[in-house]
Amino acid sequence: MTERIQAQYLLRIHVHWPIRTVGNDKRPPIEAETEDVSSDGFSLRMKGSNFDVNEEIECLLFIPTFHPEIPNESLILRCNARVVCISNPDVDGIVLINCRIERYSVDRRFGFRC
Repeated sequence: MTERIQAQYLLRIHVHWPIRTVGNDKRPPIEAETEDVSSDGFSLRMKGSNFDVNEEIECLLFIPTFHPEIPNESLILRCNARVVCISNPDVDGIVLINCRIERYSVDRRFGFRC
């Protein structure tokens, strides 16, 4: 089964969670929102893109806790992901970027307010 076909079988949850790339010598940090998330990766929409297919990116995904004692806080998923697909820009210049998570860790600190 090819990677593209296999990805179609994963449950994708449509959520709009904040995501931030970690800057490097090639580009500054970028903030965006997810379009959807699965156990394998995520998609995000953003205006323009200077990412390349197959590029590895480091990012922080902020997952809302919905905990009554910690309102508006997020659990931070730090991950290394690979860009697998970039759509052509729509009329507003927005592209959809699909990424596969290769490694991740959960930051047990809370800090980012959604």
